[in-house]
Amino acid sequence: MSKWLKICPYVISVVLLISVQARAEAGLTGNLENDLNSNTSNTNENSLTNIPSISEVYPYPDADSIFPDEFIEINNNSDQPIDLSLFKICDKNACSKSVFYPIGSDILLPGGYFIYCNKDFQLNNSGEETVSITDLSGINLSTVGFSSAKEGMSYNFRDTWYWSSPTPGKENSLKQLLEGGEKEAFRPNSILECKKLSAGSEVIITGSVSVSPFVLSNQYFYIQDNSGGIQIYSYKSDFEIHSAGDRVEIHGTISEVSGEKRIKISGKSDIVFIEKDVEKPRAKSITDKLMEDDIGTMVRVEGLVIQTSGDIFLISVNSQDIKVIIKEGTNINKPTMRKGDKVAVSGIVSIYNGQYRILPISQEDVTIIIPETVLPQSGSGIELYAVTYLTFMIIWILYLKLKMRRKTWQKRLCLFLAMEMLLR
Repeated sequence: MSKWLKICPYVISVVLLISVQARAEAGLTGNLENDLNSNTSNTNENSLTNIPSISEVYPYPDADSIFPDEFIEINNNSDQPIDLSLFKICDKNACSKSVFYPIGSDILLPGGYFIYCNKDFQLNNSGEETVSITDLSGINLSTVGFSSAKEGMSYNFRDTWYWSSPTPGKENSLKQLLEGGEKEAFRPNSILECKKLSAGSEVIITGSVSVSPFVLSNQYFYIQDNSGGIQIYSYKSDFEIHSAGDRVEIHGTISEVSGEKRIKISGKSDIVFIEKDVEKPRAKSITDKLMEDDIGTMVRVEGLVIQTSGDIFLISVNSQDIKVIIKEGTNINKPTMRKGDKVAVSGIVSIYNGQYRILPISQEDVTIIIPETVLPQSGSGIELYAVTYLTFMIIWILYLKLKMRRKTWQKRLCLFLAMEMLLR
């Protein structure tokens, strides 16, 4: 017994040392209240590791709408609950000043929605704006950006971002807000199908850029798919610079001007960039006449010049007169040409007052194949050469005879005719 009493203090010291070390590694302080709070906090942070996402932003309320206030819809796309108290929110202005606002203290269940009515800051309606979710230290976790907000419409996500009627706390839809009420935005299978729709139809269409903005005009550019092409028009010239071949999705309204269908958009917020330089659209070779379906499409034709003036010339292709217009933004130097020249022209088909037009894009889109001066007037080249040579020989023999007879003016006339035939 006395033996155990002697070694007991040593055993107790070892046990206490192990206990203190274990507490230090676990982050415990020895204070029961502090240790419980610390343990609860760590549990929350470790178990709620998913990040909430912004699914809808309503920046520009309509005074007559049933939604009179701005809101930001936050969604839980994960299969675990999310503690919103672990996150903060800010707009572009607040983020730039490192000012972050609490979202709330709710636990957002999987598939659930939380509506944040942003009384702390006001979203920008006219310029570019962003909304960001951050952690408690202000580190950015996700951001949604848009520009030129539409009154009474929300910017929401469903496969891609687009403007539509607001749907707070519900699954977003493709319903677009129109003057006459609400109408489902149509997704045509092709651009050709899109061009068959009547003016005023709301569409969402995908294609590759065939002509970049600000090349043919400051107010429009063109996209194309395997079925054809169409003009994308913005009155405000509010475009991003997209290169030929970039794949984009367009959200807009069908309109028609001078017989040409086009998609009218409010600005660059209606253009969703999908992928860069996928494949540049190729020119469709036209062997017959241009048709209505060719409008907006890049084509290639060959024809004879029938009229030329300045940066405009008229060609005849299969008995169809087509006007070729070289726009200043293309920087194309029009080749020297004359009536009767055979030319090859590539460009976008347009129509104005019933007249088909082709708008070249680059210098190689206008080339002269055969100048008019080398085209035979009639018969084959061999026949013309034989007739010319025979005529020359007859005149030359007549000249020699006149020379022997010393007929001066007749001799000079024959010499002149002979030289003329030789030059021909």
